[in-house]
Amino acid sequence: MPRHIALHRLKQCFQFSTKAVKALAEESDELSDAERASLNESLSDLVSDTLQTQFAIMRINRWLSRTVGETSIAVKEVLMRVATEAVKQQLRWD
Repeated sequence: MPRHIALHRLKQCFQFSTKAVKALAEESDELSDAERASLNESLSDLVSDTLQTQFAIMRINRWLSRTVGETSIAVKEVLMRVATEAVKQQLRWD
């Protein structure tokens, strides 16, 4: 497969995944509007290692500690597909 096609598919997967997490966050009663906005801004820091990655991990863990059931499971499944290996190792998902 040509590299540009593979990169395009990867970008589509990332966009779909972040849209899914954003949609789940919108439906979550556990988040305030400010937390929801902060979480949405943090998603890109979970799929690439940046200076803000540690803050993004703290935000997602804080949200998921208050979220139960299908929402929590769905977010975890999506993020495990797109998060960096370093992020996956630091997320506290028991």
